Amino acid sequence: MKKLKLYRLVFGLVGLCTGLAQAASITTYTGFPQPILNSANDAFYYTTVNINYGTSTSIRNTCQTAGCTTNNQYQNLFGNTEQSEVSAPPAYTVIFSTDNSPGSANDVFFANTGSVTLSGYNLVLAEDTNGSRSATQFELFANGTLISNVSILSAGSTYSATYGNHEIQVSDSFAPVTATSWEAVFVNNSDSSFTGVRAVDLQGLAAAAASPAPEPTPLALTAPFLLAAMVVRKRLAA
Repeated sequence: MKKLKLYRLVFGLVGLCTGLAQAASITTYTGFPQPILNSANDAFYYTTVNINYGTSTSIRNTCQTAGCTTNNQYQNLFGNTEQSEVSAPPAYTVIFSTDNSPGSANDVFFANTGSVTLSGYNLVLAEDTNGSRSATQFELFANGTLISNVSILSAGSTYSATYGNHEIQVSDSFAPVTATSWEAVFVNNSDSSFTGVRAVDLQGLAAAAASPAPEPTPLALTAPFLLAAMVVRKRLAA
């Protein structure tokens, strides 16, 4: 009885631990303003997603090249490196048009061309040298369901004061989620001047494909027949 109780306790603790969500990490990012994250295994790469510009929060037009549109520039959030915020050095970013709106949520609605199974993401954010354009919170929804909610800063703080750098990378991982539509939410900081968040890159980490079930071994295939033969032989000998 004591052993049974011990086994139940052990298995209960294992189940509790495996059910806990993995905490997000926030680190400094040193690659900005050069091209940001690797497109390999990026489920959110701009060539594979369609942004719903009509429902997403508008962005500032900081195009530096002829023929550039804000729609093209919006793709910077998903790895595009054609429309720079400044002429030199290049900075492929998105700045939301919510200046002077402390605490406002900036929403980006987008969809993949087909269903995608996601197991995490990397997000790069960059503030001005005075701390403006920082975000206090980031959320990610899959088919309307919240799958990640990360607190980045306390209101009024800055990346540099909290993490020691003006550019940071937010990373989160979770149990694989399959979806076609997504919503990314960036919450403005509470500074009263330039509060429109600057987002640099959002990389979706596709879940690894499940390994196929192993083929049965010859022994596994023949064992039932061997057992049956042994039973028959034993009965005949009786």
